[in-house]
Parts: sequence; structure tokens; C-alpha cells
Amino acid sequence: MKSSFLAFFAIAVALSTGVGFSQPIVPSQEDGLDLLSIQNYAAISKYVCPEAARSSFCVADTLLAQEDAYTDTASAPNVSAWSTVRGDRFSIRFPQGSRRESARYRGLDTVSWTGESDDPLHLFKVNMVEYPTGAITQADPDEILFGLMKGQCDALQAQPVQKRRIQNTNSPGCTFKVPTANAEWDFMIRLHGDTAYIISVCSMIGEADDGYRDAFFDSFTLF
Repeated sequence: MKSSFLAFFAIAVALSTGVGFSQPIVPSQEDGLDLLSIQNYAAISKYVCPEAARSSFCVADTLLAQEDAYTDTASAPNVSAWSTVRGDRFSIRFPQGSRRESARYRGLDTVSWTGESDDPLHLFKVNMVEYPTGAITQADPDEILFGLMKGQCDALQAQPVQKRRIQNTNSPGCTFKVPTANAEWDFMIRLHGDTAYIISVCSMIGEADDGYRDAFFDSFTLF
């Protein structure tokens, strides 16, 4: 099971690296994925402010937890051995031994950091994609987020679920899950200036909610 999971992860990363960074795709009515509409989202998660449950997504400088609507049944993961990785205008905590790679795909400069935990087995990744000046800051952030979400889903040949919008004035974003036959993928995308940060956790089926995904996402800081 572990070897097939790792093989799937390697293939999927190769696919998503080349496919997921395309230019923005504007959602159409046929897609049924409107990032602006709260009605199309799952129940409010810990990544959305409490006020969102009563009106629209709130605007905040940080993500606030809503404990009444989100119950984490997993015990707190032990991440004491994780170390802080610092990139261009961000930091995040990774398991020991994370790897950094840089490349250029479809004319875009990308840098990625990858790490893994052995027991339980998770694979953690951050892709930082530099877009041309104005490509994000002068565009509708929802179009950018939709295009990046669609790119990841197309690469994995699966559909997103639990789509949630992170409403933040300086760094808008979204979270979503992509279940496949071999693994469960959780994504968080944040936009900051003309840079997109695609944070993902790949878990074996049934192990995505053990707390490690949340620890990884929560450690992501923009500055």
C-alpha cells in the first residue's frame, strides 16, 4: 500500500507541476464552481471567520478558527521535530529533510519544497509560482484561484470537494480537497502580490484528518 501510494504521489506531482500553473481560467455556468458564492461551499470550516456563517465571507488579516462549526476529533499531532522553512515572503513548518527545487514551467518561475512524514505517511508540498507583473494584482482573484484549482484537479483527473474561500484583503485564497482512487489531496492556495502559493498535503485514504494537514496549513505565514 505504501509503495503504491508513493508511486502515485510521484506521478501526480509531475503532472500537477506542468498542468496546474496555467493562466487564469474564468469559471462558466457549466462548471458549477463559483468561488464568489457561499451557497456552493461546504459547511464553514476552521479556515473561515465565524461571521461568514451568518453573512458573507469575512475579511481579516489572519484566519480565525470557528470551534462551534468545526470539531477536530483527531489528537494533536506531534510536530515538535518539524523545522521552519523560509521562502520568498513566506515561512512554513516542514518535517525534517524537506527538499527545495526550482524550475521554469510554461514561462513561469517556480520553486517547490517537498517533505514527508513516515508514520503516519503524508507528503507535504509548497509550490511558489511567480507570475508576470500585474497578472494577479490587476486581475480578479477569483479567476486566478479558479484557474489554479482547476489545474490541480485536471492534473489529478478528479473533482474538488469541500471548496472554501479564504477572504483576505492582502492575500486571498481558497482550500479544497481532491479525493482520488489512491490518495486524498488537500490544497490551500494563497495569492500575494503576483505570486501564487499552492500548499498541498497528500495522504493515504482515511488518514487525511489526523491533524497533520491542519498543522501544516496553519504554520503557513506570509510577510
